[in-house]
Amino acid sequence: MADSRSEFLQLLDRPRVPLDPQLAGSTTANRLERTPFTFAAEAGVRVPGIMIKLAAMRGPRPVVIAMHGTGGNKETQIEY
Repeated sequence: MADSRSEFLQLLDRPRVPLDPQLAGSTTANRLERTPFTFAAEAGVRVPGIMIKLAAMRGPRPVVIAMHGTGGNKETQIEY
């Protein structure tokens, strides 16, 4: 059983890369600031996202992450 597990994990293994987060230009409307971003998942592959927060907010805050496959796409999940 241990061999099957290690073989499976080997199939999933990818070379590690720095996350290299990149922010695009922010826009503000209705007191909300919207910032598109990406981060590196593996070499040559970036994952896009959208961060939305109160424009006046400073410091650490709780977060909600909506993953793909939860219906629609990231642009249609928000009324902004």
